Amino acid sequence: FHPGHVNAYILADDDGLTIVDTGNGRADTRVHWQAFLTSDLGRQGVRRVVLTHGHPDHSGHAEWLCQQTGAELWATAAEVDAIRRLWRGTPLNYPAVEAFFRQWGLPADQFDAVRGLMDSFRADTSDLDLPIRELQDGETLFLGGQLWQVKCGYGHTPANATLWQRESGLLITGDHLLPRIVPNISIWWGSSLNPLGEYLASIRTFMNMGPLVGLPSHGSPFDELDRRILQIIQFHRKRLVRALQFCTGEPRSAYECIRPVLGKTEGGALISLIIGQVFAILAYLEAEGLLLRSDDDVIRFQAVPDALERLEALAVLDREQPNSLP
Repeated sequence: FHPGHVNAYILADDDGLTIVDTGNGRADTRVHWQAFLTSDLGRQGVRRVVLTHGHPDHSGHAEWLCQQTGAELWATAAEVDAIRRLWRGTPLNYPAVEAFFRQWGLPADQFDAVRGLMDSFRADTSDLDLPIRELQDGETLFLGGQLWQVKCGYGHTPANATLWQRESGLLITGDHLLPRIVPNISIWWGSSLNPLGEYLASIRTFMNMGPLVGLPSHGSPFDELDRRILQIIQFHRKRLVRALQFCTGEPRSAYECIRPVLGKTEGGALISLIIGQVFAILAYLEAEGLLLRSDDDVIRFQAVPDALERLEALAVLDREQPNSLP
């Protein structure tokens, strides 16, 4: 799967280990965990499994690990709901899912690709039929002999739980902040209708937290997190500008926006995640009053006359670093 790997973190306590994220639910991933559990480190015992969020490449082996080791599973309630209702449940609602994609202009001949991706999400996760300790935003955990604060990030998934160790300056980021990849912000059937708005507001709250080393789920550890956040904001700002430019004059559907806004092709196995990004961009601009929607068989959007000027005035897209935490 893209990007080809996921990082799991292991924190050692005197009474056992904490695993943060588990990889997908496939057999080749299980081989690695089986080898780990029989290693000198693994034989110390696993006390808990913590999920940053519920995407399959993070949560897929959580239930199996807990069953094998007797560990507790810790996750935010919103992510558990997403696993059970969205990643596991979406393939059970294909008529509604297809209607959802049709309204955004996706051609019927691409629904097989949509179904294929959603089937893979279901196959690579589990129902998490076990007791779960719900993580709360802002709470403090004692892990690996240190205090870690849960700080949730929103938009990529409902409530990605990052773990912040203030004294050592470590931040396990999940997918909320990544060193090279910009996290996918998409509207998924049955999920938030403005995830991009949630994400842009959320990542700014991670600025000015002091010198940090980010421990990401994809890629290598990184520093200069404030600089990286501003890069991500600029990335989204450019896409928003392209969307307004393309929707100036003639109303456009989400499918029509894929190439001019994202610079990607209008098809392929990941079409649901590609067009989902466009959904999120258009929904955000509509929520800010910069696009007007026309409802027909296919939803189309048209920019208001002063949309580009009003976009530049949005504080969440400010290209400067704020002086203090929001």
